[in-house]
Amino acid sequence: MMASIIIPAHNESNVIDRCLKAILKSNTSAQKNYEVIVVCNGCSDDTADKARKYQGVNVIEISEASKVLALNKGDSIARSYPRVYLDADIEISAESLQVAIEKIRSSNYLAASPTATFDLGSSSVLVKCFYAIWTKLPYFSSGKMVGSGIYLLSEKGRSRFSNFPDLVSDDGFVRALFNSSEKSTLDGCRFKVFAPRTVTELIKIKRRALFGNRQLSMQQPGADIGNDNGVKDLLLVILKNPWLIPAAIVYVLIKLRIKTEVIAEEKEGTRFVWERDNSSRV
Repeated sequence: MMASIIIPAHNESNVIDRCLKAILKSNTSAQKNYEVIVVCNGCSDDTADKARKYQGVNVIEISEASKVLALNKGDSIARSYPRVYLDADIEISAESLQVAIEKIRSSNYLAASPTATFDLGSSSVLVKCFYAIWTKLPYFSSGKMVGSGIYLLSEKGRSRFSNFPDLVSDDGFVRALFNSSEKSTLDGCRFKVFAPRTVTELIKIKRRALFGNRQLSMQQPGADIGNDNGVKDLLLVILKNPWLIPAAIVYVLIKLRIKTEVIAEEKEGTRFVWERDNSSRV
């Protein structure tokens, strides 16, 4: 086996075919060496049935809807390294996946991610404005592993922790384990994120991300979590791209709303509810 691919999936009937067809495309000689584990957690749809149609895919079902439990269950079964942790709504081609696996095997990086691209074809103008700014900020431009939907860990990198902790942001937890010389966004391989269609759906996933970062910061006070993008960075983007000022205004207003809502929920002690974008899963 050249790699283990773990895919946590909760009610992903609309997208699991897209994900598996892409990575199992038979035009790469290395594909047969992948160990693909789909962990269906708390599913009430036919995600598991669809995944079982693919030859060689190991489908595990657990009753609780928990991404963390799904990741740990997949890890307990996986036999190979590097480990690839892949969200079911992400699309990465077999070719890009192979390149990413080979790069982390042949490098000194302990953690890595392919380069993210965003499908905004069905997104509203306001969502496009948000991404026009967000994708130019240091979180992406620094090249130190974004991991928004997929990340890879070498065997040494995976040894940094025992189990995934009960946190909302598993990718944030992983990023915080490694310094800048140990992790990277990889060139020559890309994955596709299907952006929300509406601002309402965008706010859902960004609110979850902010909550996850704040939760992680409380548990790891020394870690620099979610602070990649500052006001200074935004001003630099505008200075270099003055035509993006309207988009920057949209970006700031959406960010302010998200932060206000999350802080208010924390003060009220509102129980966290996992929110996801369903518009891009249609």
